[in-house]
Amino acid sequence: MRKETMFATAFLLLVLVSVLSLPQGFAKGVAGKMVKPSSYSAQQYTYATVGTVSSPTASCGSLGVKGFYGDVLVTHGKLFIGLMFVNPSSAYSVTVSKVNAYGVCDGTSKSLGSINTDGAGHGELVQKDKLSSGSYVFEFTDGAGNLVYATPSVSL
Repeated sequence: MRKETMFATAFLLLVLVSVLSLPQGFAKGVAGKMVKPSSYSAQQYTYATVGTVSSPTASCGSLGVKGFYGDVLVTHGKLFIGLMFVNPSSAYSVTVSKVNAYGVCDGTSKSLGSINTDGAGHGELVQKDKLSSGSYVFEFTDGAGNLVYATPSVSL
């Protein structure tokens, strides 16, 4: 009986270690921040923080982005976008605009879809998208058409 118990314990431990060593993808952290995929490395991802926009009519390079309201991760043609602690049960349209060398959007914005937030104000968008090299600003517009969140210029 003792050998069977030791074998079962060892087997359970082996299964547990195997499962925990697999990449777990995105999960919300304890503090509500998005946790990067377990395979995260600085060489694979470009990371930007989403902040609130204080100058929504300014050029895209000077929107006055402040605070933390989410993350944007860009890698190998894939985008991971997450909003945290924004208005609950809301929808935000997400666009990306290319920024020229002077910090001004070139006028070509591309819609990436929308993020619907849950009752706690959290929402995510994962999308395949091939962005060429350059600098970009990710913008988040509320249902009334107001630009409320954005990232600083992100260089890819």
